[in-house]
Amino acid sequence: MKGAEFVEVTSTEVQSNFGAYLKYSQYEDIHITRNGKIVAVLQGLDELQFSEEAKIYGEKKERLTLEQFLDFAERSTEHYEFIDGEVILMASPSFQHQNCVLELATMFREWASNKDCRAVVAPFDVLLQASDTINVVQPDVVIICDQENVDSQGRYRGVPSLVVEVLSESNRGHDLIKKLEVYRGGGVNEYWIVNPFRQEILTYTFIDYEVQDYRVYGKELKLASTACSGLVVAVDEVFL
Repeated sequence: MKGAEFVEVTSTEVQSNFGAYLKYSQYEDIHITRNGKIVAVLQGLDELQFSEEAKIYGEKKERLTLEQFLDFAERSTEHYEFIDGEVILMASPSFQHQNCVLELATMFREWASNKDCRAVVAPFDVLLQASDTINVVQPDVVIICDQENVDSQGRYRGVPSLVVEVLSESNRGHDLIKKLEVYRGGGVNEYWIVNPFRQEILTYTFIDYEVQDYRVYGKELKLASTACSGLVVAVDEVFL
């Protein structure tokens, strides 16, 4: 049987990728919106089978496999994350959110200019191995120093040196709790959470998959990265 979760997408997105959503509806309900309101629900029958390929989506499973998710995401014009087998639609960012991302990415790019590292912004798939699970996340900003782990499809399958998420109204709990655990369990050494509402940056340092240090940097303070030597950020400049 399908679980209680659902995916919410626009009517335009469903029209553009109806085949993919029809298959995915065997796993979870598709709530279709127009102008921000739900206008229809696409539900699949547990026993419905379209073809040998579609049987994958019609099986009685509560979670998708990584391969099923990647196939689904490639057919869509929306952006998703995949955490513990759950598909999560990424919300459209606000002006305030994007301004913070741009400021940080500019600072990171300048720091990396003479190093074998790159600063990359979302949407960019990062596949993190955690125990026997692979999660697919799209950090707002990420620094990678092992570019050889970017595969032929442009996805990154390594462990980032630094991960940054900028909070939005819709993702506070997701970034503060769920993704904190994803990054910790995935072997990330440093995670920043940028809070535009309080104009502060929270930093987590992980060692051996455990929280080693946690700090809060307010305005007028400077933040020095522990994972990226020489990277220093003036908090004021992030919230211009």
